[in-house]
Amino acid sequence: MTKKIFIFIYIFLTFLAIDYIFANQYNTDARAEINFESHTIINKFSILIPAKWNAKTQSSTDDFFILTNYEIDDNDYISTNSIKTEVIFLGEPVDVILDNHIRAIKNSKENIIKRGNIIIDGQSAIRVWYQGNGMDFPNSISSYIPYDNEQTVIIHSYYNPENPLAVDTIERVHWSFKNLK
Repeated sequence: MTKKIFIFIYIFLTFLAIDYIFANQYNTDARAEINFESHTIINKFSILIPAKWNAKTQSSTDDFFILTNYEIDDNDYISTNSIKTEVIFLGEPVDVILDNHIRAIKNSKENIIKRGNIIIDGQSAIRVWYQGNGMDFPNSISSYIPYDNEQTVIIHSYYNPENPLAVDTIERVHWSFKNLK
């Protein structure tokens, strides 16, 4: 009797393995579908962004940059699959900036979904997930990273929750930040 049970289990596990192989042969991880390239601002930072994204410096002092998967100057092209990332350098420490932002959202429709301590480029950083800012992009993910003496870089990424690749793409962009100063 036990021999029949072992044969049954063996056949069952074999069919499960075959089913798994055939069912998943065309499934690829979302990460494999996006080709990332380095975007570098000399003596400032580098970051990996999807190859087809657009980048624009928004200030003459190299402290505000926009990275998007749509034409930056064409707001009519913004769709549910659009992602907008801002890289902002501020002359205050992380805790001051984060406290000010949290105080500001208490009077808005925006909510903090979650918050966590992370490491980016060897620095202790904080990542915050927001919801409900009421713009073209109802959700955002922000990483607050110490940059230099009493400075902070903030990476804000705005997205629509209906975009299935948004969170993975955004987190990969944020994780890739490198301080070049």
